[in-house]
Amino acid sequence: MDRLNYARKQFASFLDGRPLLWRKDLGDFLFAMEPERLISLCRLVFAGFAFLAVYLDPTKPARNVDETYFVLIGYLAYSLLLSVTSLRLLAWDPRGLLIHATDILTVGILVHLTGGPDSPFFAFWTFTLLTATIRWSWRGSLITAAILTLQLIVVSWDDVEMWLSQDSELNRLILRVGYILVAAAMLGYFGAYRERTRSRLSRLATWPPEAIAHEDDPPLANSLQHAAEVLGAGRVLALMQEHDEQGGRLAYWIDTSWGFVDIPDMSVWPLDLAQRERAFFTMVDPKKAKSLAQSLEALLPPLAATSDPIASREFASYCTAPFRSLHYHGSVFVLDPRYRNEDILSLTQIVAARIASDLERFSLIGDLAAAVIARERIRLSRDMHDSVLQDLAAANLQIQAVAHLLPLDTRQQLNEVSWLLQNQQRRIRSFIESARPNRVVTRHKLEDHLQEFLKTLGRQWKCGLELDLKPADLEVESSVSADICQIISEATANAVRHGNANRIAVEVRRLDDKVQMRVRDNGNGFETNKQLEIESEPYSLKERVKALGGRMSLVSSNRGIDLSIEFPL
Repeated sequence: MDRLNYARKQFASFLDGRPLLWRKDLGDFLFAMEPERLISLCRLVFAGFAFLAVYLDPTKPARNVDETYFVLIGYLAYSLLLSVTSLRLLAWDPRGLLIHATDILTVGILVHLTGGPDSPFFAFWTFTLLTATIRWSWRGSLITAAILTLQLIVVSWDDVEMWLSQDSELNRLILRVGYILVAAAMLGYFGAYRERTRSRLSRLATWPPEAIAHEDDPPLANSLQHAAEVLGAGRVLALMQEHDEQGGRLAYWIDTSWGFVDIPDMSVWPLDLAQRERAFFTMVDPKKAKSLAQSLEALLPPLAATSDPIASREFASYCTAPFRSLHYHGSVFVLDPRYRNEDILSLTQIVAARIASDLERFSLIGDLAAAVIARERIRLSRDMHDSVLQDLAAANLQIQAVAHLLPLDTRQQLNEVSWLLQNQQRRIRSFIESARPNRVVTRHKLEDHLQEFLKTLGRQWKCGLELDLKPADLEVESSVSADICQIISEATANAVRHGNANRIAVEVRRLDDKVQMRVRDNGNGFETNKQLEIESEPYSLKERVKALGGRMSLVSSNRGIDLSIEFPL
């Protein structure tokens, strides 16, 4: 009933002038059909045409007409029975083998009854080769071809009279055998090609998960390695850019190593590997191959240092596919893929889509982590306001109350402690203010802020601090100013506590879109006590600089500590 209703709807759609929808639904119907169902319908059609041909022209075959009619009627009934029976056969199912054997036997009988190599039913052998390929891929095609060849020789033995007769049909037999073998080889190739494509798609579907990123880099190591193995390439590159960013990053898998390369200026990327709007495969111009390889080696040192001769040579072809996600866009490049056919484009597009998914997941995890950090920062600032800040205020009031009862010298020392407590209160209030989610981002002149801060810091640690700022009129956001102050504060504390320094020089430079800092002191450094050097290593300072996306280097000697820091604005 469902099929009848479906047919009625399709016929009504066709009469209403909607053939495109009808053809689309028909295509879906055919591709959704079980292979065995399709084979049964084609067998029925084939048997019907054969019976019709013999009925309309009974002069061919010229002999065994009654026997041929009998076999065809039986085969037509057999085909009709299979077409109305819904069979779901697994690979190498005994029922499928029995059906296939029946087809081969029937065709052999018809060929034998109707003239051997000259039989019009020879076309049925092509049908059996097709069905074998559909059912059992290349193995079924080759085995069936061997059986059909043997069958053809057996049923044609009497008619050929071999090579001894002048009327020999040996040439016809040879051509028939050659046709069977060539058809089997081509169908076998098609079956093997389909099987390999299915295998590679299955391998791509088992995309390796990698939930934890290495530091601040997207987790693409397993993805690139998996893509290289499936696509048969020694080198896979993924060029990515965040939206609205000028520079980009290049993730690479070369030989057995992988990594990332920053590309601040995309103009250095080879024009021959420019990103495109669609996937394509191309052969590299031999005149440009060397220069193209040198350009990549300049960006990727592992490309020149790899021990794999296949990966180190100039590549002759590459395939690329673009990708775009909510936060990233870029392209995947597969250099010298092993299989150079149309499937490489589809597979590369799948790889590009999966890498885009990995990048998007990495970005979303980062956004989620940032949201969690911001929420915890707000909670921490609220707790500090309700506990630490109030405790400091209470302690300061008690110190001021006691100071009036003590001698002048002691009173001055307590006043200094009170001043330190008030200074810490101001810093905590500043931290609480910066943690508010709806705070207004402000910019101010860095020199004024640093001069005031260094003055306070010098009074706190009883040391002299000098500032060298270039450019002098540099303006930064309040968050950047707070990061610079925190770095100077921790460096000063380390210099005074562990190096007994009393003079500290602070240099701050802006270089393009980066901040370069240098903090030097006149202390003893860490050389006098190795255990002290280990304990005093500025771990928290390193973590702070790392969180800013920068780098830090430290040189310690008996003349003091020289600390260099660089981070992006």
